[in-house]
Amino acid sequence: MRDPALLPPSESAQSTHDLRRPVPGQWDVPSWQVPAAGLPDVEFGRGSGTGVARDGSGDSRGARARCFAESQGAGIAAAISLAEMTAAMRGLPAPAIPAQRNGSHSSHCDSLFPIPREEIVDERFSPDWARDRRGGLGDSDGRLRRRSARPVAPREVAAGALRDRYDVPEVRFRRNQARGLFLSSLFLSGWIAWHLGWQSLVLALCAAPGVGFRAVSWILSWFDEPVVASSPAARRRLDRLHVTVAVPVFNEDPGLLDRCLYALVNQSRPPQLVCVVDDGSQVDYTRLRRHWEGTWPEGPQIRWMRQANQGKRRAHAVVFEAVPDTDIFVTVDSDTTLEYRAIEEGLKPFRSRGVMSVAGIEMGFNATANFLTRLQCSLQLFAQAVIGAAWSVAGDMYTNRGPFALYRASAVRKYMPVYRDEFFCGRRITLGDDSLLALCASAEGRTVQQLSAFGLTMWPESLSHHLRQRIRWARGRTVRNLWRVKYRPVFSYCWWFTIAGIYSFLFSLCLIALMAASWPASEPDVVRALIILLILSVPNSMRTLCFPRSDETLADRVLLFLVRPVSALWSSLVLARAVRLWGTLTCLRQGWTTRQHGAELVLDPAAEPAAGRRGAREEAA
Repeated sequence: MRDPALLPPSESAQSTHDLRRPVPGQWDVPSWQVPAAGLPDVEFGRGSGTGVARDGSGDSRGARARCFAESQGAGIAAAISLAEMTAAMRGLPAPAIPAQRNGSHSSHCDSLFPIPREEIVDERFSPDWARDRRGGLGDSDGRLRRRSARPVAPREVAAGALRDRYDVPEVRFRRNQARGLFLSSLFLSGWIAWHLGWQSLVLALCAAPGVGFRAVSWILSWFDEPVVASSPAARRRLDRLHVTVAVPVFNEDPGLLDRCLYALVNQSRPPQLVCVVDDGSQVDYTRLRRHWEGTWPEGPQIRWMRQANQGKRRAHAVVFEAVPDTDIFVTVDSDTTLEYRAIEEGLKPFRSRGVMSVAGIEMGFNATANFLTRLQCSLQLFAQAVIGAAWSVAGDMYTNRGPFALYRASAVRKYMPVYRDEFFCGRRITLGDDSLLALCASAEGRTVQQLSAFGLTMWPESLSHHLRQRIRWARGRTVRNLWRVKYRPVFSYCWWFTIAGIYSFLFSLCLIALMAASWPASEPDVVRALIILLILSVPNSMRTLCFPRSDETLADRVLLFLVRPVSALWSSLVLARAVRLWGTLTCLRQGWTTRQHGAELVLDPAAEPAAGRRGAREEAA
């Protein structure tokens, strides 16, 4: 008899079924050779595996009856096996929104204990259809019709709790590498020659580190490309990775959190587990928890817990320590919406065993809300397309992106004590979570960014919120720079980038003080410096156009190009000097500075679909 494992797919299901339930008298006859019921005059010989037809006239009536019963049983078994095979091959139309399987999950930390991997099964059918493991349907048509779900977009697995669906823009990375590299080299040569021509020798030597690293970043950035996994073997290895997403929540707007979870469940490559940790919020998330908590067919399992306010790192640590068998940890901010292919693309660099972390590309979901968000869009895209790309090529990321990053779990677990409880000058450090994880991952292997993995976060829309966020970043950066200088190898790219950055920062403060003291004699030098800054903004503007979005217009891209000179001035004079100086002097103040009295950004209720508003009114009633 043939081994079922060696049979073709169309035959293996039948043979396995017959091995579980053998038909009397057919010990080694495969079911596809059993004749149909109603042919008692044909008998199959035992032990030979071949059919032997013989006349039944000499048999007794009892023998004929037994033969008839055996043949009838074999025919019924063959019919059942054939029906199961047909259902498995053709499939049945799945409902548009598979209902979740809710469970009573405790909010205690113990509820985050992982499910064994073998229990996480990619089911093609919704559990509402009561489909058992043998492929049979255990429900009536009437019940199926009663459980039909609302139709949504074809690629969606689940609707949101507050809205039926959210429009998530698609983002792509695109550039002309050969032409860009040539133009960049030509421009940099002219810029360095002209820049050093009018400065004195002393100033030229003082500015050399900053100028050198800017030139190196420009050149290296053109060699950073998205990692692809084209071979079937590589895709299979990535598909086998167990992925856990940690979503810390503190006073987040329910609409933004709902959109965050909606995007995670509807990923092209969903994670196996999503852990939402409410870090002592003052907002009621009962409706969201009731909707999302549970296991989603063709999607992840979502677990929800609440703890007293302990900070973002402690919320991460709860997830990191409670899921010991995962392969990849993904950190996602509660106001961040992942692009449809974000996790699928973000996992691709992990095909190399030496990669320990992957930084996603941070974009603004509200990038076109007002002038301030457009300015931040220009700053962030340039920083990632040029400076971050150079870090990635060197395999030594200076920092990851807090809204969306991926880490190899082994590296995270090794440094869990210092990540959960970091102290500096006797003070507990709570800021700089993304930069600390990048530093720890760099100690274990290569750290890169993936230019095709996008997380769309919410950028501040008011000047007060923007400055408070940047001050928080500057405080975390001050402490982290000291650790980089102390713990990174002297010949690493990150070490020299940190030294050059500290040197340029201190030198620029001295230069500004000198120019202010010698004014108006220093006026020509100030004018020349501003001219250089504006000239540099032209190629920088071109680099910000590498990330086209499906929701932007031609006018948006033109404005993105034109706003670059203003963003360069804002960054150089305010963010990189005044804000950084204040953050350095107050680095021991480790408060979060934002969301202390509730969400500062909310999803626009005017844009809420009518169906979502109607559902909210019905639930309130």
